[in-house]
Amino acid sequence: MSAEPGRHFETPFNVVASFPAEAAARSAVRALGERGVPPSAITVAGTDGDSDEEVAALRAEMQEEVGRSSASPWVLMTGRQAKGAFWGTLLTAAAFMVVGLVVGAVWAIFFRSALPPWARIVFVVLVAGLAGGTVGFVGGGGIEPRLEAAGQPSTELDDITPVAERAHEAIVAVHSGDRATVEDAAAILGSLGAERVAFVDATGTPLPPQKGHPRPADPPGYWWKHAGSG
Repeated sequence: MSAEPGRHFETPFNVVASFPAEAAARSAVRALGERGVPPSAITVAGTDGDSDEEVAALRAEMQEEVGRSSASPWVLMTGRQAKGAFWGTLLTAAAFMVVGLVVGAVWAIFFRSALPPWARIVFVVLVAGLAGGTVGFVGGGGIEPRLEAAGQPSTELDDITPVAERAHEAIVAVHSGDRATVEDAAAILGSLGAERVAFVDATGTPLPPQKGHPRPADPPGYWWKHAGSG
């Protein structure tokens, strides 16, 4: 649709939706036509080339992943790493604290110290819990992605293959000079089982998350004119 893939579309309003299979994408195209979207505005692209639609879908996914990481308190972790780190910290700290309780009791009963018996026990338990939590945080964050990726080469080591690059998938796009047409098409595509639906402007730049949650001061169509500035 353009001479430079991923650089611009001929229309100011565009939506790209990723479907798990080409058959699902073709069904979505038929549904769009039945609901009044002009066939000339609809494009179906595979994920084995370098089309504008594919690049735009990939850019939208990357933006979404960055936004999700920035919103998470575990900023430098993926979801699976955070899950492993959380449970690893909790369980390992608990196990180490049990061992610390035993060691502290032995110290309190059989050895002399300037500290009272109860303080010795508390001290050892806390130190053991801190050490165990550290081990669990590091180990759990590294092991969980490998456990969940067992037998799934595409997700090995938490390296998830982007939707726009997975085999057998297809991208349905709607391009129009009418914003309402594209926004209505996006709602239809979302209801038809698209894995991801993203608005992109004429340059192929995805609209920021604020598009779905505009501020009170944002006039209609504001984010269409400010894609990439969110």
